[in-house]
Amino acid sequence: MTSRRPLPGTIGLTQIKGIVGWLVRLLQCINGDFSKATHVFVVLDDDTVFEAQPGGAVITPLSEYDDRWVKYVDWPLTPEKRFAIVARARQYVGIGYNWTTYFYLAAYRLHFRPQWLKDRVQKDKRMICSQAADKIYSDENEHLFNDGRMPYDLTPGDLARLPTWTP
Repeated sequence: MTSRRPLPGTIGLTQIKGIVGWLVRLLQCINGDFSKATHVFVVLDDDTVFEAQPGGAVITPLSEYDDRWVKYVDWPLTPEKRFAIVARARQYVGIGYNWTTYFYLAAYRLHFRPQWLKDRVQKDKRMICSQAADKIYSDENEHLFNDGRMPYDLTPGDLARLPTWTP
């Protein structure tokens, strides 16, 4: 049986290793997200991926995930849209990481929505991985959610609830 390779523009879901992974999982659980997925990346067109990390968004080899649990979001995209998503993802390389997002998401789920916190989180220069992937898609008029949420209002677990496939 051959394994299916993700096409460019596909969103990948996986788990972060080590203490950072444990911390992200804890923060997600506080937000009511008990998904196995704690990290999101976007597949690029040269066997690499775009991913937002605590040190800033980077491009890394897709092979980093060869021996790890990974699921891919099964989202229908035209070849042109895939190209546009890849190009958009490359524009986000270097954005900072926003730990404040986890507190914002917890407050949001508790119906506590102070404007100062929303303003702090909703900036294109600092995003967690799931926000970055959703923002890249929404910038290209691909809306993964039709429930009125902003690209900033989601965790990896939210993306894991979309239709997925495993290689």
